[in-house]
Amino acid sequence: MRHFEIRALYSQTNRKRTVIIMDDDKESAIEKIKKKGYLEPFELLNEYFYPPTKEQLKYAKSLGIRVPKDASQEDVSEMIARMVNNDSAPNPELFEFANEIGLDFSGYIGKKALYNLVFFYLQTEDKIAFFIFCVYRWLSDDRNGNLNKHQHRELFYDFAKQQINNKKFIESLYEYKGEEIRFFGKMKFTDDVRPVEHRPIFADISIRNLHFFVHVV
Repeated sequence: MRHFEIRALYSQTNRKRTVIIMDDDKESAIEKIKKKGYLEPFELLNEYFYPPTKEQLKYAKSLGIRVPKDASQEDVSEMIARMVNNDSAPNPELFEFANEIGLDFSGYIGKKALYNLVFFYLQTEDKIAFFIFCVYRWLSDDRNGNLNKHQHRELFYDFAKQQINNKKFIESLYEYKGEEIRFFGKMKFTDDVRPVEHRPIFADISIRNLHFFVHVV
């Protein structure tokens, strides 16, 4: 993971700005900056690589993590976080969606961490659509993890437009972390592992209506 300092024209102000993008290569960094509303020409001012610190490497080793030679500070930080937080690798579709919306993140980020990043970044209408998309996947056991490429994307956004002025819904929505919308209700585990409680879907959207929504689509 490298840092690219790029100067380009920002479409909303029609003025040039300098931004720093994290990515593995210049071409991918430029694609990300385009998604953030920047226009050509793109001037690469600087390129940085921050190697992991001695403390990071020592801690990673104590956790049994094998650090690749080309890993950066951000990479090792995410490796450690995945181990400490008992996180797993995100599915490829979530990676794809996060890249499509122009997020900066290490390729070693965990699944829960990436859900948190995506959900935090999304604007309200997109957040609602992503939420109901996750609810749909939970109810239907749908494995398509990319909202942008889902066959029912328009329906999810229709739902978002219906709820955009629902104050109680929005207030509840913003209480969630991204990792909390992967599951709903209670999950039980065997072998004497304690059950994990997950937030219920908020009261003003009934389970009955959601099941109907899933049945219709």
